[in-house]
Amino acid sequence: LDGEYYIGRKWLFTTNLSLHQHLVESEDKNIVRQDGNKAIVGYRKGRPELSASISAKWRPVDRLGLSVVVREERFGNEWTPIIPAFFTDVVLSPKGNVVAKASVSRNFRFPTLNDLYFLPGGNPKLKSESGWTYDAGLSFAIGKKGKYSLSGSANWFESFIKDWII
Repeated sequence: LDGEYYIGRKWLFTTNLSLHQHLVESEDKNIVRQDGNKAIVGYRKGRPELSASISAKWRPVDRLGLSVVVREERFGNEWTPIIPAFFTDVVLSPKGNVVAKASVSRNFRFPTLNDLYFLPGGNPKLKSESGWTYDAGLSFAIGKKGKYSLSGSANWFESFIKDWII
């Protein structure tokens, strides 16, 4: 489910709610036991995943945009902490469409069912990850319609991740 609501040209509010049910079945039917009989090794797991977010985007002037997003998710029976994100973009020069952008966001990741159980190599003892991500960039775009275009960007990205104990 998605929703959008505009207040004039300066404010945009959005919401999102999604629900996914993951079902995974993985079997290896060719395992030969020491007694010579075949065995089936594998797993059959399922997990519902719920995600909800709300965002506010504000453009006080044509050259400046600010936004905030707040998200929370549930994987199986466990909730993430609240996951905020902040974004800004500034048009430094309309000529050449020179734009500076920056963001900071919390991140949180539960292990997938394959991370936990895939054969061979899954690890059911994996912990969730949590951290912060920062990025900034500068972009430009020039050209003549129907003749040529040139664009480019430079970005810096850094992410700090740690194990999370639930």
